[in-house]
Amino acid sequence: MMLYAIIALVVLAVLLGLYMLSRVVVVPSNLTGLVAGSTRNGEIKIIRPGGRDFVLPIIQSIQYLPFTQNTIGFRVTAEDENKINVDVSAVAAVKVGDSDEQVRAAAKRFLGKPNTDQAIADSARNALIGSLRSIVGHMTITDLISDRDALQQNVFDDAKSVMANMGLEIDVLQISEITDEGGYIESLGVPEQQRVEKDARIARANA
Repeated sequence: MMLYAIIALVVLAVLLGLYMLSRVVVVPSNLTGLVAGSTRNGEIKIIRPGGRDFVLPIIQSIQYLPFTQNTIGFRVTAEDENKINVDVSAVAAVKVGDSDEQVRAAAKRFLGKPNTDQAIADSARNALIGSLRSIVGHMTITDLISDRDALQQNVFDDAKSVMANMGLEIDVLQISEITDEGGYIESLGVPEQQRVEKDARIARANA
């Protein structure tokens, strides 16, 4: 009888040990782990990508926040400073920020969504569209096409502050295309084209 009791205790100890080991989580390199119930004040414990920790059964739970970079394409049709409609296309690379404050802000906003990656991408796209439309409204088409770097930097700076509240940051922002349906941009190049053609005619005549 004593032997059976000892065997039962050994089996129970092994099962308990295996269960406890199963509570050790290893966070994948593309995710950040967030453990709820780890402190009395309700603060979430952060486990960085590739890290590991022990999650207590019953009283603690873990959720994961994507830590990958999202490439987002977006397009805006807006009025420039002179009320001329212009179409601007851009691409941005966005991800959750590295600091604890950014991770907690992103977790508060996006954890629990049906598709966290998509929720992050949608929120970032909306912020970028708003910033791009605002900046376009304070520049002329001539400025937009002649100083694309300034346009990119202005949109980057404006969107950066908005997205910081969501725990997100922009790695790269690139203006890919500036067009308009009315042909205004094309007409801007006509005088220059005429000058080049005139110079070519003069050169041929002199030759």
